[in-house]
Amino acid sequence: MRAWIADRYLVVVSLCAALAIALMFILGGGGTGAPTARGGDLDLTGWDFARQGVLPLNGEWEFYPNQLLGPEDLAGRSGPAPAHLRVPSVWNGDSGMRAHGYGTYRLRVKVRPTDELLAIQKKIIRFSDRIYVNGRLIGQSGLPAASRAEYEPGNAPHLGSFPVPADGTLDIVVQVANYEYKSGGIVSPLTLGLSNELATVRQAQISLEWTGVIVLLIFSVLFLVLYGLFNRNSTFLFFGLFFFFFGIAIWFNGERTFMQMFPDVPFELAWKIKDFTIFATFPLLAVYTLRSFELGAGRGIMAGLSVAYAAYCAAIAVLPYRVYTQLLETFMYSFPAAFGLLLFLLVRLYVQGRYGPYGKTEIQMFIPAIACLALFQINLFLFQGFRPASTGLTYFLVLLFVVLVIAQLAYRYYRTYTSMVALTKRLQIEDQKKDEFLLRTSHELNTPLHGIIGLSQAALEEPAPTAAGRRAREKALTIRNIAYRMANMVNDLIDLAKLREGRLVVRLERVDLEACVRTAFEVYGFQAKEQGIALMSGIDPAARYVRADESRLMQVLSNLLDQCMRGSEGGSVTIAARIDGENVKVEIRGEEGDRPYGRLQKGVSGVREESMREEDADVGLMTAIELVRLMDGELVASAFDPGVAPRFLVSIPTELPPAIPPGIGDARGETAAGSEAGWEPGPEEEPDEELREGLAGGEAGCVLVAGDLSSHLEWLTELLAMEGYRVVTAHSDTEVWRVVDSPRRPDLALLDVMLPGSGGFETGRRIREVHTPMELPILFLMSRSTPADVSAAIAAGGNDFVSKPLDAGEIRVRIRTLLTMKRLAKEAAASEMAFLQSQIKPHFLYNALGTIMSLCYTDGPRAGELLAVFSRYLRMIFHQNGPDETVTLRKEMELVRAYADIEKERFGKRLTLEIEADERLLDTPIPPLTVQPLVENAIRHGVAPKVEGGTVRLRLALHPGQIRITVEDDGVGMAAERLQAVQRDGGTGEGVGLANIMRRVRHRTGRLPELASVPGQGTKVTIWLPIPAKIGTDDRQGGEKR
Repeated sequence: MRAWIADRYLVVVSLCAALAIALMFILGGGGTGAPTARGGDLDLTGWDFARQGVLPLNGEWEFYPNQLLGPEDLAGRSGPAPAHLRVPSVWNGDSGMRAHGYGTYRLRVKVRPTDELLAIQKKIIRFSDRIYVNGRLIGQSGLPAASRAEYEPGNAPHLGSFPVPADGTLDIVVQVANYEYKSGGIVSPLTLGLSNELATVRQAQISLEWTGVIVLLIFSVLFLVLYGLFNRNSTFLFFGLFFFFFGIAIWFNGERTFMQMFPDVPFELAWKIKDFTIFATFPLLAVYTLRSFELGAGRGIMAGLSVAYAAYCAAIAVLPYRVYTQLLETFMYSFPAAFGLLLFLLVRLYVQGRYGPYGKTEIQMFIPAIACLALFQINLFLFQGFRPASTGLTYFLVLLFVVLVIAQLAYRYYRTYTSMVALTKRLQIEDQKKDEFLLRTSHELNTPLHGIIGLSQAALEEPAPTAAGRRAREKALTIRNIAYRMANMVNDLIDLAKLREGRLVVRLERVDLEACVRTAFEVYGFQAKEQGIALMSGIDPAARYVRADESRLMQVLSNLLDQCMRGSEGGSVTIAARIDGENVKVEIRGEEGDRPYGRLQKGVSGVREESMREEDADVGLMTAIELVRLMDGELVASAFDPGVAPRFLVSIPTELPPAIPPGIGDARGETAAGSEAGWEPGPEEEPDEELREGLAGGEAGCVLVAGDLSSHLEWLTELLAMEGYRVVTAHSDTEVWRVVDSPRRPDLALLDVMLPGSGGFETGRRIREVHTPMELPILFLMSRSTPADVSAAIAAGGNDFVSKPLDAGEIRVRIRTLLTMKRLAKEAAASEMAFLQSQIKPHFLYNALGTIMSLCYTDGPRAGELLAVFSRYLRMIFHQNGPDETVTLRKEMELVRAYADIEKERFGKRLTLEIEADERLLDTPIPPLTVQPLVENAIRHGVAPKVEGGTVRLRLALHPGQIRITVEDDGVGMAAERLQAVQRDGGTGEGVGLANIMRRVRHRTGRLPELASVPGQGTKVTIWLPIPAKIGTDDRQGGEKR
């Protein structure tokens, strides 16, 4: 007791409870001063309804047992005096009535005459009734009858209005029948008052009930949803069900709104629901208390009460109404006692300081909540909500209970939230440490793995002529393949960790599945070749495009390819795709080869399977499963048994093919600082020679951007145009080749490995057959940057690569770096060309001076003429000092003729020179000493060794887009071996003239000279030089001129 007094909380709770009890008696149980009936008569002439309000029609009523009498039957009735029965009360007992039966109540009331309508409000009459006033039926619930067959139960509240006669006499007749409950009669007061006042009170009570129902059901739904979301927390389940049943109980009790809204619902069902929902609330609340608090000795009592009420609920559900209601009053009147006991046990816990796992504050909120429920039950059973104020107190207690419970749970989850915030901060710190560790570990693993890959690759490139060398090469091959897989596993582990944490984001867009498969085959081609596995593709054109993340789809294909190729030699791996509704079904299957498949590694969960068990997969397959799921797809794997080729089926959403703008495929777009024009130069446009040679620092160049019609291609084009580059776009391998093979070759090529056609890798290899890495750098745009992908890119002729998603800064730096490297390489090549050109000049000088010297002894005048020609030649030669200087083809022809005049003096009639030149070409600028050395070689090495001499023919003609220069002789020719040596190194044994020309021509046009020779028949050399735009236009209009 001292603890109660010392604890201010308990004092406050006790005072509040005492105040609530006092209010109950004041509002519901206090006397109204209303007269009561005596001998079936009630005099209310002294009652002012407008001022004093409503009053109950309590007292002695006339009662006619086992008779259903109407007003007309009672009007002139004579006979034995009727019995008198107190209302409210049950009729079975002193009246001589049994519980089941029928009877008639009558009361004569004298009131003041008034023009206002009066009304009678009925609450509970068991179990059917009719109410008459002055012979007029004003209300009915159910159908009273003298037999069960004709009787219909009802017992729904109703309100009936009527006028007051001039004499103020009210003759009230109530017919009642009961065949359901163990007691019958008018068990709740009938209320008489002004119609407007009673209707207002009734409407207010209905509104309060609806408010309670809605609030309780809202919280019920909230708690049940939280139960489903928060890992099946039982607290949410108990309170969700408690609020649900509590809300339904209010809906079915009081004014019984449900029964008035749905009068056709069977009586048995409606009243079973009404009673079940009332009694189901206690077991739920008791079980929650037992799980949350350690009640000690009271635990057994509370558990027994819970079981008893739960058993009674089960009886309500299965037994007829008239059966289970035999115990209804027992359980009903023990209800407040059960809540009172629960309240007592909680208070005892609080006094003992045993607050449970949730702390002192929660039990301080829970105790008054249970007190509200106990007081609610007491008020309801003692005073039946007769007065509006009492009814208001009842629903206030319900609302206060809800508020206290919500506050308790809110406080609990506030504490949980604060602890979670603190825990989250610690976890974030630990997660950051984990990420740093993972990154460091992956870096530490990747560095030696890449070193192993590089060393093993170098070992594979070494020749292995001996058996021991071949064995060592096989071991190096095994080491490299294992290192590749380990590097991929490290990356998959990082991705899998991100997937599990929800930090890996995919960008779903249109992806070319055919290009992805082609690229995957390129990457794994070397491994398939070494293992003797054939890679085959069967992509249905209708299934070419899917909605996925390009990089992650490539990762999935790579992992599944690796699974199919692992542990087998020979055989094949096929990737096929077909349309299946709104999805594309991609099948990756292996076919057995010389050696059966080994069992795959283990460790997967969460994948739908056909014959695959959860343990039959590795990290790569686990990552593929999660990635496919993240892309709204599904991965089905089967055949993981030893000796059986694996098979995978990937289902992924399909996507419409890209809309191809008019002209794509027939023309290429060029963008220069935001302008757009056709690729071919116009009549007024001259080739930009500075651009062709690569511009100096700070000046933009021409960049080819090749890929499919995706958004990143448009973004990349706009980015480079804003940087001042001239951008040319191509959308297939054919368009790329047309651009690269044109006279205005770009300075740099950005190739997407998903390029439609033969793919980016194959297109890069074709470019490298003609252009060196410095002549035309290639920057590959790749979805992945694994060691295998990088190796494939380098093997395809790439200078560098950029991984998607593209970063503007990285793109700028890499392009600028490659163009700078190209410029520096060209400057170095130009210096070398100047040196080689300086070697050509003495080469010709020695030959010319030797010829003139010999003429001085035989023909002085002729020697003088040749000296004049030679002097003019020297003036032209020494005027050309810069390495980048050009001369016109006309001046080059003058050099050729000057040289031919000198050589004719040496060979006489044994030498004939024929020149055929298109006059339009003579003003074309060409590199100096390009044609004359070819003529010199034809004379010295072709005609001169032939005893009878021969003819040298020089032809200058227009070729589509180029100038074709042909030097042909009918001299001694060359053997096949000698021709190959000349084609390979320019005939270094014969000087540097031809080698110099071959290098300069290839450097300028990207095309090697063509050499053809037949021993005894002669030699033919053909070179091509760029053509000016104006001449090219004239040629297309007028044809070639001879």
